[in-house]
Amino acid sequence: MKISKLFALVILCASCKKDNESYQDLYSKAHKKLTEIEDLIKKSSCNDLSNWQVDTLMDGIGSGHKYFPVNNTITSDYEKLKATYLELLNSARKTDPRPILNDIFTPETHFEIGCIDGHPKVLLVSDFTVEQVRSRLSSNIEELETFYSNKTCNGSNNWYAKPIVKDCQIKYVLHYTGIDSGDNFAFSVKYNQYKALSSRLAQLDSNYATCKNSFAPQKHVTCENHIPVIKD
Repeated sequence: MKISKLFALVILCASCKKDNESYQDLYSKAHKKLTEIEDLIKKSSCNDLSNWQVDTLMDGIGSGHKYFPVNNTITSDYEKLKATYLELLNSARKTDPRPILNDIFTPETHFEIGCIDGHPKVLLVSDFTVEQVRSRLSSNIEELETFYSNKTCNGSNNWYAKPIVKDCQIKYVLHYTGIDSGDNFAFSVKYNQYKALSSRLAQLDSNYATCKNSFAPQKHVTCENHIPVIKD
């Protein structure tokens, strides 16, 4: 009986100690779990990236989000680390008196899963050289310009003109937001990638920055013979 009571007391004290941990300690432990996740991914090779998926996690307090590549080989270990990380993070946020900022930040735009330093990584615009940014931006603009090339319209509702910078001039591309549009999400991904690439190039090239900062007057879309046309 005494042993049982002693054991129960030990468990209770351990629980009290955990409950009394400061939010700083909990954030620190959560950060270590993120590091363990990164180390887990670094053990994987880049032999075949076709079966990898992107997972998104909040990154501590007020510091945005992190993207991790995951495949079947590491899923089990990854999910265990992720669960522990989220438990620690949520516990820290419950006792942290500061405002939680992650929820008001738009996650940084990501690209495909690539290979960096021999292991898989979800590519961000900061991973590209200036030449790669230019090349991707050029391809991205071409895709945006032709995205709705085969789509007809019966009215101007839900059609918008989105500004882009091409050849140092403000151009516009079509964007359809109708609820029946299965392409809406795909277009938004491409346009967000355009904005990320454009902003990055403006950081690396002052001449492009001047072009990017040009005023873009609002334009509208009309339907002419069932074809969407951008008008002033």
